[in-house]
Amino acid sequence: MASEEEIAAVEEKTGVRFPEDLRAYLKVNNGTVTRLDGSNGLTGSCPEGEFLVGGWALLPLSSIERLHHQMMPGPREDEGYWRKEWIPFAAESYELVTRS
Repeated sequence: MASEEEIAAVEEKTGVRFPEDLRAYLKVNNGTVTRLDGSNGLTGSCPEGEFLVGGWALLPLSSIERLHHQMMPGPREDEGYWRKEWIPFAAESYELVTRS
């Protein structure tokens, strides 16, 4: 479970206010991943059928922050395909989430 303060801190770091439904979900569950590696985040994957079709899983707050940062383009938003207001809340592969 993520606290209101933890969610607010990630919103401040990313510069994006999360939708109320996502905020409510994070307060109750904070992701559906099955394994966490304390040193660098997620490892492995969510077994297919555990939560979402195709092995997709909802990300915990720490991974939302990390992936948002990794996906952001350079100083100009038009340099990449990611937009600042997009919130990465689910993933099929955790390769992106764990890359430095």
